[in-house]
Amino acid sequence: GQEDSKEISKREQEQFFRQSYNACRKDWGTNLPVGNHANLYDEYEKMIENDNGKGSLKLLNQLLKCSQFYNQIQGYGSENISNELYDLYVDLRRINGSRSYTLLLYLLKNCSELEIGEEELKNIVNLLITFFVRYTFTSIPPSNMLERIFIGFIDEIEENSYKGSAIYENLRMRLKERYLFYGGGIDTFETMLKGDVYDGSGKDDNIRFILSKLANKLRTSDSKNIIDFWAESDKRSSLAWNIEHVLPQKIKGTSWEKDLSDWKKANDDSRAVDEIHKSYVHKLGNLTLTLYNSELGNKSFDDKKNNVKDKDGKLIGYRFTRLHDGLDKYICDQEIWTPDEIDARTEILVKKILEIFAW
Repeated sequence: GQEDSKEISKREQEQFFRQSYNACRKDWGTNLPVGNHANLYDEYEKMIENDNGKGSLKLLNQLLKCSQFYNQIQGYGSENISNELYDLYVDLRRINGSRSYTLLLYLLKNCSELEIGEEELKNIVNLLITFFVRYTFTSIPPSNMLERIFIGFIDEIEENSYKGSAIYENLRMRLKERYLFYGGGIDTFETMLKGDVYDGSGKDDNIRFILSKLANKLRTSDSKNIIDFWAESDKRSSLAWNIEHVLPQKIKGTSWEKDLSDWKKANDDSRAVDEIHKSYVHKLGNLTLTLYNSELGNKSFDDKKNNVKDKDGKLIGYRFTRLHDGLDKYICDQEIWTPDEIDARTEILVKKILEIFAW
């Protein structure tokens, strides 16, 4: 289970049984092809009925062990692991890395014979996080290949008798050469980061993830106190921190419309103001995180930076938040906010992201 108060969805239950099957299939001597098994539960029934039903206790004990590992991998159980490994598991869940759980189940189940300790696990989970960060922005490889990639690597481990650090090194090379830097070594991830990264779907956890990593990495004062950007709001069942557009998503009839019009004339840009706005509003350099999304709204840049107050009269503009010396520092240093500043900040943030999620 995850938490006593949380019901586990049918999708998650099926995922657990499918991934446990793929992690244990050689131990169980089964021949069902890997992937999304239409007859998966029939196969479990056959195993339970083995030896006139005597196979059931063995199978259920193995599934119980898998469930304990699975709870840990999902970042819901922290028993017998370090805080650092627990945090990595949580990050892997947040970046939607669940399709690698089959591999992690296999490694944990066989950790002694594979000579996998906590340090090796931390390296592997870190690698998986970086892989899934890159995948969420590039959609490379296709989603229907993901589980098969990690099941295939289990086969490679067994065929080549990889142990210890060799598992990490060969996984790293396999993912790099086959999926991340193929076709001349072009880093598609960097290209995608420089385009529109926000789609307004309300499910932009990939953006929240990289912005939160940037924010905690770039803070200079009080940097030891990590900010939890995934904390829930006290007032509603949603997250307290929100993605904030410096250049707002709606500018009709605001000072921003005039600002972009002035920039258009100064740069002799032939595009309409609406088109310029559309080209820059969802770029990485225009995004930050805030506790005060509704208060900032589409107010002017100067107000957003210096003058906005909450209902208690407290200044909450960019210059007065916990991110003023890190993620928001470039914003706070500017007098105006135009496509030039957005492009410049995009370049700065992309460089930092490539350092954090280097391959």
